[in-house]
Amino acid sequence: MGLRSLILILGILLVIHLVRRAYRQLHPPGNEKPSKKVDTVRCDACGMYLPKSEAFERHGKHYCCKAHREKGRSRKG
Repeated sequence: MGLRSLILILGILLVIHLVRRAYRQLHPPGNEKPSKKVDTVRCDACGMYLPKSEAFERHGKHYCCKAHREKGRSRKG
């Protein structure tokens, strides 16, 4: 009984090893698509972070909406 169990365990380990090796050949590490980095800025009025492409800018400061941009304008003068 002990020899059969040992052979069975070794057989299972061999199958696991072969499956993992085949998977690694099909999906090599480092083959993932790089994530797109998005530049974010912080709203000067409320502190919310948002993509720079969606921000409203005035005098080098960024705002999340037109209302906050106007609030920033009124604080200046």
